[in-house]
Amino acid sequence: LDCVELYKASDIYDECEFASAKIRELVENGYRYGDIAIIARNIDKYRGIIEPALDNMGAKYFISEKSDLSNSPIAKLILSAIRVFTHGWRRSDIISHLKTGLCGISSRESDLFECYTAKWNISGKKFLTPDPWNMNPDGYTTNITERGHLILETANKVREKLIGNLKTYASELKASETYKDMCVATMNYLDSLNVREAMLSLSKQYLESGNLRAASDCARMFEISLDALDCVCEALLESNQPDINTFGVALSIAFSESELGSIPTSQDEITLGSANILRTDNIKCAMILGACDSEFPATAKDAGLFNAQDRQFLIEQGVQISYNPQSAASDELYYFRRAASAPSEKLIVFTRSDSEPSI
Repeated sequence: LDCVELYKASDIYDECEFASAKIRELVENGYRYGDIAIIARNIDKYRGIIEPALDNMGAKYFISEKSDLSNSPIAKLILSAIRVFTHGWRRSDIISHLKTGLCGISSRESDLFECYTAKWNISGKKFLTPDPWNMNPDGYTTNITERGHLILETANKVREKLIGNLKTYASELKASETYKDMCVATMNYLDSLNVREAMLSLSKQYLESGNLRAASDCARMFEISLDALDCVCEALLESNQPDINTFGVALSIAFSESELGSIPTSQDEITLGSANILRTDNIKCAMILGACDSEFPATAKDAGLFNAQDRQFLIEQGVQISYNPQSAASDELYYFRRAASAPSEKLIVFTRSDSEPSI
């Protein structure tokens, strides 16, 4: 049929070049970039290869992917603060907290504070002493240079603001009678640092520099982080005697399970993505990459301690099994079927001679 085309490339590089050439042909024949989707079982396998091929022809494209919140600045801010409290105000945790850039302290002030605390090996209770620091930034010498005065003044200024905010947060956590109170204390801490405004400001900076993807992520990150806090609050609602360590572990899990999905930055872009997460609505042409045996559809591998017979026996005994090879194999076939049936006009399938075709 004219609506289905199958091509064999020599390797993954040839496959991407071939796909790029077909896109050029489609665009010349009246297709828009937004009419086209490129689907692989795992698009990460093609990262660094498909982008240059599309860039060379000047194509606009968007890679649909999801990442968790565990590496986001907000997650690092909260989790590093909890480590400060649970690990005795270690210097490394305080610097990690400061380096998130969300403490209302400039990068230069942060650097001077880090250098000063490293110079005098300040850690633990030394951060909590009531008196200002007066150790010479230049070391064991009686004379303080002009530069030394600047470093000392900045270090004390940062310490007063940073440690003051952390002590307030720590006090609220310790006074919490429920995990809900801990979530409220965490939200209060974020509000005291104006984190929402900071993320929106950062989003604006990315937008002005042309980094639309980062701008979009920053604009949505705060609300998604609050959703993660809500999940922790709900999950631990019935628990008694709240514990800061447990709260930190629960938050870490919630952040790792919270996905920050990317969204298109314009209407006319080629959509690229992995078959298991990509949503392709109203596309005219789909290009399937890597239609090779064991790649797409992927082979459902038997994994874990139990073999297939063991799992079947446990299922018959009423034991719930989290991983089922038969179900996984069905999922893989479903992903391929969904990708192949996505376009309304044309399906282009690429396989490679260095692998057995899957169709």
